[in-house]
Amino acid sequence: MQRQIGLRAGVTTLGATTAWTLARLTGPGRRASTVALAGLVGTLLAQTLLTGGGTVRRWPPPCSLS
Repeated sequence: MQRQIGLRAGVTTLGATTAWTLARLTGPGRRASTVALAGLVGTLLAQTLLTGGGTVRRWPPPCSLS
């Protein structure tokens, strides 16, 4: 479990850092911060989609009258 957490943390850090670095090379620091946040969210979303399996959760959950 700790290995998986460490791996996810490393991948998330790499995604955000890479996004920030590439944006910083092409524009101002404020823009780089915004791009880094988008990279962070995108990395987390991709990890969730990859590890989430095929389960689709419905919201709100279906009601039962019985």
